[in-house]
Amino acid sequence: MIDLELKDYLEHMEERLKQHATQTAVEIVNAETRNVVSMITSLSDEVSSLSDEMKSGFSRIEGRLDAIGARLDLHGGKFRPYDQRDVGIRTWMSRIDNWSEDVGELLSNLQKRVGELEKRKSNNGPS
Repeated sequence: MIDLELKDYLEHMEERLKQHATQTAVEIVNAETRNVVSMITSLSDEVSSLSDEMKSGFSRIEGRLDAIGARLDLHGGKFRPYDQRDVGIRTWMSRIDNWSEDVGELLSNLQKRVGELEKRKSNNGPS
């Protein structure tokens, strides 16, 4: 049989081992918890930094789009007078076309009259 003193010593050592294992497990859990908290804090800082960068980038893009919009408005304003001139030119060309048709009819009528007069003159003979 085992000596009582040895038995007590072994039981005491087993109890110390259990306490040490428990303390070690608690320390490991605490260390891992600190690591997780540190990682979450770091990730939060990175997300915050990324958010700031995105806001800054979107602000720059918004500014550029506003500048492009202003330039397009300016160009659109310049095209309007050309459109108005184009309408004026089209109106003028329409009038010229109508005048040209009128002149064409007038010339055609004059040619007919001259032809009729020449025909009468040749039928009447020389005077």
